[in-house]
Amino acid sequence: MMETLTTVQQKLYDWIVEYIRSAQHAPSVRQMMTAMNKTY
Repeated sequence: MMETLTTVQQKLYDWIVEYIRSAQHAPSVRQMMTAMNKTY
C-alpha cells in the first residue's frame, strides 16, 4: 500500500501532471523548483 503524499508533495505532483499535459514533456528540476518558489 502506498503512503499518502504530504500537501506540498501533492501540490508539486499536480503541477507536474498539468505541466506535462500542456507542454507535452516533463519539466526540468529548475522549473519544478521555481514552481515551488524555491531557490538553489
